[in-house]
Amino acid sequence: MAGLNGRSRQWRVAATVWLLCHATHVHAAPGRLGGGGGVDIPIGRIFAVTMLCIMLAALAAFAIKRGGGRVRVGALSNLLRRLPADRRMQVIETRRASQFADVCLIRCDDREYLALCSQHQFLLLRESAAAEDAPECE
Repeated sequence: MAGLNGRSRQWRVAATVWLLCHATHVHAAPGRLGGGGGVDIPIGRIFAVTMLCIMLAALAAFAIKRGGGRVRVGALSNLLRRLPADRRMQVIETRRASQFADVCLIRCDDREYLALCSQHQFLLLRESAAAEDAPECE
């Protein structure tokens, strides 16, 4: 019987070693080309990201249309912070006159200037004293 216990112990050790080698072989096997398993992205996440991209594109199109074909970074940054009140010059209003020119109303100190601004020239249309009841720009 003692020989049988020795053989069963040897058998158990051999089986354990075989299992460890087999388990190690499976875990140490190289991955597939491209690495990893299949792509398991939920359809809800794909839909949410698609809707977010569509909303951002619509917001960008609205900002470009409202700006007359250009995005005014200064106007967007004013939404986040207010300009200090001690500035001497303010752009009161800007309107698109044509594809290449803008009409700007500018206030500097006590004077208001109406100007036509294009890529290659600046034309002063009118200069006047600033109105006292004119709203302050922020």
